[in-house]
Amino acid sequence: VLARPVHHEQLGAQAVTSLQARLSNCAPEQRAELVSALMPLVDEMCDSDRGPYLLQAMITAAAPTPFLMQELAHRCSGRFVTLALDEHGFYVARELIFHLDADWALTREITHERLLPAAAELSRSCTGARILNYAFRRNLLDDDGRRRLAAAITPHVHAVCREKHGSRLVRSLIADARGGAEVLFAPLLDAAASLVTDEYGASVLRTLLDSPTSPRSSRAAFMAALEPHALRLATDVVARTALQACLLAPRAAVSGESPCADDALADDQRRRLAERIVAGGAQLATDAFGSCVLQAALFHDVAGRRAMVSQLIDRAEELAVDRFGNYVLQHAIARAAPIERVRACSLLARACVRLAQDKHASFALQGALRCMSREEGATLEAALFASAVDLARERISSLVLQQLLRRMPAAERGAFVDKHLLPCVPELMGIGHAVVVLHECAAVSERVACAMRVELERVERLIDEFAESDRCVLELPLELSAFQRKRAHQHVRRFGSALVSVSIGDTEETRTLHVFKSEGVRARPLQPQENDELGYESVFG
Repeated sequence: VLARPVHHEQLGAQAVTSLQARLSNCAPEQRAELVSALMPLVDEMCDSDRGPYLLQAMITAAAPTPFLMQELAHRCSGRFVTLALDEHGFYVARELIFHLDADWALTREITHERLLPAAAELSRSCTGARILNYAFRRNLLDDDGRRRLAAAITPHVHAVCREKHGSRLVRSLIADARGGAEVLFAPLLDAAASLVTDEYGASVLRTLLDSPTSPRSSRAAFMAALEPHALRLATDVVARTALQACLLAPRAAVSGESPCADDALADDQRRRLAERIVAGGAQLATDAFGSCVLQAALFHDVAGRRAMVSQLIDRAEELAVDRFGNYVLQHAIARAAPIERVRACSLLARACVRLAQDKHASFALQGALRCMSREEGATLEAALFASAVDLARERISSLVLQQLLRRMPAAERGAFVDKHLLPCVPELMGIGHAVVVLHECAAVSERVACAMRVELERVERLIDEFAESDRCVLELPLELSAFQRKRAHQHVRRFGSALVSVSIGDTEETRTLHVFKSEGVRARPLQPQENDELGYESVFG
């Protein structure tokens, strides 16, 4: 087979697959002979559809033989740019660079004499940008080569940055500590307002701002480019992350560098950017992305913040029930003057029960209670106190009640619990989330703790009576909470295998407890009762 010449007509799909298999499986001597026989057809392989696959196998087979590798490299070097621009030929070009790594003369011929002159064309192509980045990251370009590559990309750097592999190439050039990419900085900053809305362009800008090779003044220039378009960019899913980063994290704080005059310039530009966002923040408060940017801008004590906080508090009820606006409202209340906080409390207190039972508004109420003093939040506290039992009955509003109880001194909390919640303990014990509230109350009120014990012992007493009786099944039609059921399961386990307990029901609210006798006889407890107060710790940890 090796003695017969290989012709161009033999480079069909089946023939290429067969030759690939022979190159992979034959002995090293025969492999070298087969590569030599195929060598005259390298140009035809570059032009055919299946040829690059065979050419890649030839490079792998020729790698151990230097003279074959050199001849193959010389034949491929003239077609290297064509290969790099082809989706299949790219793998041939990458394999060739990989195996020529040790031969600096041949590598330089390919990278500096073939790749770099065509860098402008290659960088605009997906596969071309990949091969340029591959050569760069393997340190195959010297200082002059890096500068030539950056200069070739500069005229159309905007288009390169918007492509996945092109952006990776630009980021590699910018982040390289050896420099050479300085010519890219000005065009990137000039086009920042358009690039920041692109997924890949934004990643290039983040690398530029955080790279130690970029000038310290680049962050100020970047914010100056974004400022006129701040309100539009704040609602963009990609651009808003860049705006948040500019507003919240100075470069010196991120990189650990010592402050300088450029950082002072950036701080001044940051304040102007925050002023622009705060001035138009009313339209951002309920936007999914704009609300995040507005929260970051409210951190800065800039002109117009007090007026914007006042506007946001005027819309307290509207923002409280909004999925995103409730977070903005919390930030506004936290940074409001004391008189504005009192006004916010008055507005929220008018519909506090409805707001406390709303998923998003409950977050706003909890945030308001956390940041206000007792004097500032007196109106809201009084309205919530009057509806404490209603708050404890609902899962979401019970979280507001817990936050309210934590604000109170222990003595005042105990008196409040005994007056408002103690009469409702039997009812609340059957509600899972209300048990959590009662457990916190039991820490300051012995009367509540005793009432909880009575309810738990009532269920345990029914189980003990059933164990002593002749019945085989106990059905507890009580509306037991999850805590009560778990405590009942624990009590049943004291009887060993004589009793079996099963929770039956579709949901947590409709589930009931059934206890069965496994042997149909009277059962006695095998383990003593644990002295665990209410048993809350042993159930929930």
